[in-house]
Amino acid sequence: ARPHCDFVFHADIEQPDPAMLAQLNGADCWVLGDVLTEVRDPAALLALVRASMAPGGTLVVSVKNAQHWSVQARLAIGDLRYTPDTIPGPADLHLFTRGTILDMLRHNGFELRGGSPVVREESARDTYLPAIRALAEAAGVDGEQAIQDALPWQYVIVAQAV
Repeated sequence: ARPHCDFVFHADIEQPDPAMLAQLNGADCWVLGDVLTEVRDPAALLALVRASMAPGGTLVVSVKNAQHWSVQARLAIGDLRYTPDTIPGPADLHLFTRGTILDMLRHNGFELRGGSPVVREESARDTYLPAIRALAEAAGVDGEQAIQDALPWQYVIVAQAV
């Protein structure tokens, strides 16, 4: 990030140094890469970011998708082991789906401006997607939307302070 940003901090964002916050006051862009799942209070962090951000500033976040097909499959068989290459990972304290991360952003003063789902090539998923569709339809929700929400490994979201 250093070649592209005015300031880059490697710090405990949940206990920010007052001098760092003073320097960041009015920043027009914040990037929180894979941070929101690992902090104790993601809503409080978003409120802090929003309060110190310039009007109309941009927030870029990435979050792992807790609705990923592999999580659903592992839950169905009672095998939710935490390893570095799974969702959730060992450091994750919170889980987000597409809907819950968008709700949290809205509730903390941000509006969606763009982003992208990160979908990996995973041949095993085709075995589980029909079951995910059937489960969603049995719950009375759109099966196709459930499949679309089960494909991304993570979401990269661009939001604007409103």
